[in-house]
Amino acid sequence: MAIAPDVEAATALKVKGNKAFAQHDWPTAIDFYTQAIEKNDKDPSFYCNRAQVGPNWDRGEQLTNLRRQTSNLKPMDMRSQMLLMQ
Repeated sequence: MAIAPDVEAATALKVKGNKAFAQHDWPTAIDFYTQAIEKNDKDPSFYCNRAQVGPNWDRGEQLTNLRRQTSNLKPMDMRSQMLLMQ
């Protein structure tokens, strides 16, 4: 039996991630976006937001993997493809 995504909790975590992002607190933003993905891994915006931290917080291979996850979830999304090219 599959566990239903907790959309409300995931969205609240995304909002916290957005606040951390706005304050340039990259590790905290990544953490909140990752927690949001753990609650609801079907929303591509969580992956996109997490990947957007990358240009500001260089983590090399880890960042490339995050961008690939974003692109794989929503392959036809131009924003996902642009993040992968960075």
